[in-house]
Amino acid sequence: MCVVPVLGEFRSWAAQGPGLDGVWGGLSGRERNRLFTEAAERCAADVDDEGTLTWDGHPMLRVHVHNARRRPNLWGTTLGKQSRGSSRLVDLAVAMVGARLGRRLVLNAGKGETKRRTGVVW
Repeated sequence: MCVVPVLGEFRSWAAQGPGLDGVWGGLSGRERNRLFTEAAERCAADVDDEGTLTWDGHPMLRVHVHNARRRPNLWGTTLGKQSRGSSRLVDLAVAMVGARLGRRLVLNAGKGETKRRTGVVW
């Protein structure tokens, strides 16, 4: 479940109810793949072309990103391991793309916005 702390309370933005996936809100597998592929392409463009991706320099993220390979699919180019049996991990690279995707979805949905305070008591 996606939970974000807000001034001591927790808000859940995850879809709830029977048959709904808490993170993806009931999206089909095809739709999830399309969204992830778009996010992977955007992330690759930020790293390669624009140089606008900032990160904290963690060495394991660097290793996992370098281990990731471009994988074409129906919607463009995503990322994956060199081969299914490869011992070179890409988990942190996938997590990076997923975190950027999740942030973009939340910001675009406007669910992270709080009621604007005016400073007027009455």
